[in-house]
Amino acid sequence: MSAAIKELRSGLACGLAAMLCAVAVSACGAGHRSGATTSTYGATSSVPRGARTVYIYSSLPLNGPQRAASLQIQRGIALALHSRPYHDHVGGYQVRYRALSDSTRRLGHWSAAQTVRNAELVARNPQAVAYIGDLDSGATELSLPILNQAQIVQLTPGSGYPGLTDAVKGISLPGEPGKFYPQRNRTLLRLIPSDMVQAAAALDLLSRMGCTHLGLWQLGTRGQEAEALTNAIRRTAIYYGITIIKTPALPRAVKDYINYVHALQTTVNCALLTGRPTARAGALTVELHAQLNPGTRIVGTASFCSSAWAGSFKHYLPTQAQTSQVYPSLYCTTPLRKLRSYRGSGAFIATYRARFHQQPDTYAYYGYQAAELVLAAMSGLSPSVDNRLEVMDGLINGAASGPLGAFFSNGNLASDTYGVERIVNGKPQPYGSGALTPVTVL
Repeated sequence: MSAAIKELRSGLACGLAAMLCAVAVSACGAGHRSGATTSTYGATSSVPRGARTVYIYSSLPLNGPQRAASLQIQRGIALALHSRPYHDHVGGYQVRYRALSDSTRRLGHWSAAQTVRNAELVARNPQAVAYIGDLDSGATELSLPILNQAQIVQLTPGSGYPGLTDAVKGISLPGEPGKFYPQRNRTLLRLIPSDMVQAAAALDLLSRMGCTHLGLWQLGTRGQEAEALTNAIRRTAIYYGITIIKTPALPRAVKDYINYVHALQTTVNCALLTGRPTARAGALTVELHAQLNPGTRIVGTASFCSSAWAGSFKHYLPTQAQTSQVYPSLYCTTPLRKLRSYRGSGAFIATYRARFHQQPDTYAYYGYQAAELVLAAMSGLSPSVDNRLEVMDGLINGAASGPLGAFFSNGNLASDTYGVERIVNGKPQPYGSGALTPVTVL
């Protein structure tokens, strides 16, 4: 049995125990024992006497390639608390923030078992009112049922998998999204558009660039999130005037990619990569650029919007000059726009720089806005035993909205805007964004 399967089974087992425990939250206690990396913010300033203490948690991958983004989100959350008139105080509540890691150094990315432990810890604390996380859809699939059972609102700054909020034929799995909500009411707010919008964004971009016959490759991962995005692209391409060409499986040996791509020259005039930017993805990108017609566009989905994609080319191209010739062909989709394009970002940037003495990125703004949504839901509420239900009612049933937009009743962000970036000097740079309408898959 592989380590990955053991990890997943461990996580699912812990999740079942946590769901049962969450039915009687007060009986489980409010202990904070966990193997997760934790940081506590708040409780450092003067607040009204008798204020009730409540907790906001985050659960994010603090190990591996997403560490930098996670730290930015954490700082954004902490800044939202610090920036309030009474520092960490809203209404009749003293608000404290605990930051958890859903990843481990051993794995280098999110861990199923650790994600479940974090969700269980939060569910056991009757003073917990909100959970900001997880970044990855796979992690959210594990944490969401536990938190829903405990009736704790969850705000995810990532997790684009459509099945978390919608039943989409050929894309979500049977029983979704209902199986994520054992209490039946919705408790998730997705702060980015779903991958149905991402699929539309990628196809819309390619269509505007003259793509008619698309080569589609899923690289580096076989998880449900990657499969769903790939399937969404397959099922909606026809609405953009694009035919997806059936391509053979990639050869095992990278040296065979030359002949592999050569055989596609007459059938493919554009390319779309999903999954993640592995070494094989780098080799395929290099050959696609070298052998397809000049001007052929190669688009990667959101996981390709990093320097890792371009960084993989050096293994296959001998000089930087040759590597640089590939860049103009490369584009990627991203749910995150340029920070200054968001409403109110100027004041946020100034406050962040004064507090942390560095420039924020868009993830920090998302962390800030997630916390602001929770704090806004708490404003005007008097302390009560059911504080978490009051907060949930304010967020889920109160039509929460902010600079990121409003939300539909299913928890999706009411936005069909998705960003596009192009690779410049090896790094993604904003290219543009537009109102992209996702196609409903019937």
